[in-house]
Amino acid sequence: MSSYRCYFLDANSHVAADHFVECETDDRAQVRAEELLADTEYPAMEIWDGARFVYQARQTGVRPPLN
Repeated sequence: MSSYRCYFLDANSHVAADHFVECETDDRAQVRAEELLADTEYPAMEIWDGARFVYQARQTGVRPPLN
């Protein structure tokens, strides 16, 4: 099992928050990112496994930008 760091990105693509998840595969980490992002107002999230970029998730619906 790997530890992934999820970075929530604001409207300017700056890191606004982070969250750690434990997943068995990159595919499962991607699914988890989509789930986490859906419960926020952040427009995007990046997942990293250490220094390795794994995935970027984006909101599909239109939401007001965060200030």
